[in-house]
Amino acid sequence: MTTEILTENLTENLTENLTEILTEILTEILTEILTEILTEILTENLTEILTEILTENLTENLTENLTENLTENLTENLTENLTENLTENLTENLTENLTENLTEDPVNVSLVKSVF
Repeated sequence: MTTEILTENLTENLTENLTEILTEILTEILTEILTEILTEILTENLTEILTEILTENLTENLTENLTENLTENLTENLTENLTENLTENLTENLTENLTENLTEDPVNVSLVKSVF
């Protein structure tokens, strides 16, 4: 009888202890594995999402800034060049026309001579 009770108690204690130890070990292993897997998945997803968002924002901002700067520079350069060219051409044409008119028409030639 005593042997039977001892065996039963030992079996019960061993089972309980083994169950506790195995549960602890398995919990630790599973926690580590799950943490690693989740960390990898989250890192990958976050990297992908952040890359997409940053790329989109950078592209949008660069496009906007480049367009604005190009428009501003083109407008400034065109205005400056047009003004310069118009002034130069008008001055040249006016001078040429006045000279031509004053020196080729006999009436004007005599008027100019009389003034000087």
